[in-house]
Amino acid sequence: MKKLAVKVTGIALAALSVFSFASCKKDDAKLIGFDIELAEKTVAYLNETYDADIEVEFVEIDWSTKEAKLADGTLDLVWNGMTITEDRAAEMCISVPYLYNKQVAVVMNADAATYTTKESMADAIVTAETGSAGESVIDKLDVGKEYVVAPSQLDALMKLDKGEADVAVIDSVMAGYYTSTGDYAGKMQIVEGLVFAEESYGIAAKKSNEALMSKINEALIAIRTTGYAEVVTKYNLTSSVALSANTVNPYANATDTSWADVVASGKLVIGYTIFAPIAYEE
Repeated sequence: MKKLAVKVTGIALAALSVFSFASCKKDDAKLIGFDIELAEKTVAYLNETYDADIEVEFVEIDWSTKEAKLADGTLDLVWNGMTITEDRAAEMCISVPYLYNKQVAVVMNADAATYTTKESMADAIVTAETGSAGESVIDKLDVGKEYVVAPSQLDALMKLDKGEADVAVIDSVMAGYYTSTGDYAGKMQIVEGLVFAEESYGIAAKKSNEALMSKINEALIAIRTTGYAEVVTKYNLTSSVALSANTVNPYANATDTSWADVVASGKLVIGYTIFAPIAYEE
């Protein structure tokens, strides 16, 4: 099997940090998470199957810039718990769904008895990540009386913790982690029984890059019972599994040069933001 190199670029870093599967420097933070490991296993499959030598470079981005960075070629993929929507499908080439997700409300434990329904949040200050599915939910369903924008889903939880917001609308996959085993366990909770939207995660490429997405889909389908199943179990996401034996690759006959271009360059650049358990540092 070809060796898979992994490079991580942070938006706040002046230099690139390079990681391998085997080890990382003691002083470096290691990028881990469901999407990170699934991407690594996907590219490892493609390297083996097509005798390629593709290096993965993970680049931390501002979520609101993802469409522009795909369009201008800065990124090859956005792989970061991205909700599939009609608008995004019109702008980008999107993979088969690989995880199910929901938009839920998170509140401080002290406010759990106050905020139990959408109606009870009529006077609440709500927050969500800019450009996110949570922000769309707040707008479409008219949740709360005031909206405070956050640069990331993690920042939305920070605003909640600091008292700058009463309710955070975020992904259930992330909410479950942070309220059970993450930094906010024992301080915050998901509003029980309240689901604003049910959705699926997909991987995005430039609209015209169907051949690249065809290979990503092919790999996901091929490793469904192996690498995919391993990371699903590792990150306790078995209830969110979206890939099945019936999953079909809609881009199987794509003929553009996007896959060949990645093989030739030897690099696949993937944009991400920090939110556990999808992508985070340890």
